[in-house]
Amino acid sequence: MFKDVVIKPHERGLRFRHGNFIALLPPGRHTVFTPSWDAAHERVEVVDTRKMRLEHPQLDELLGDYELRMELVVADVAEGQRALVFKDGQLYAIAAPGRHAYWKAAGNFEVEIYHDSYPRMAHRRVQEIVEHRDSEQWFEGQEISGGGLVGVSNA
Repeated sequence: MFKDVVIKPHERGLRFRHGNFIALLPPGRHTVFTPSWDAAHERVEVVDTRKMRLEHPQLDELLGDYELRMELVVADVAEGQRALVFKDGQLYAIAAPGRHAYWKAAGNFEVEIYHDSYPRMAHRRVQEIVEHRDSEQWFEGQEISGGGLVGVSNA
């Protein structure tokens, strides 16, 4: 049996065969073979790029695919690090250790990695960082130095 899957312009399809990722499906109509005797033979998960972040239990496997990797900005954040994720020039998220993937189709993403072992963080946009919704989780407070530079202490 064949099944048609329609991927909208703001979506991508993740094609799996027997649970293993095999291909990225771009926007358009795709035909998938799904035999009635083997429901797990092939399936397509449709993901919305407008959600900005690709979260998936098989993310490491997915990122092994060149085509999919080219559609993402990937932040590999080691223990003792945090990532400042900027979308279209604005602070979007402060990411914890782990692997994070953001859809290029959702905006212009840039990632800055910093080490949380430094007792104080000085950044040209630190006021924006301090005011971000994620900052309370990662920072204890702020200091204003004589030159107007603001620094934050890591939590």
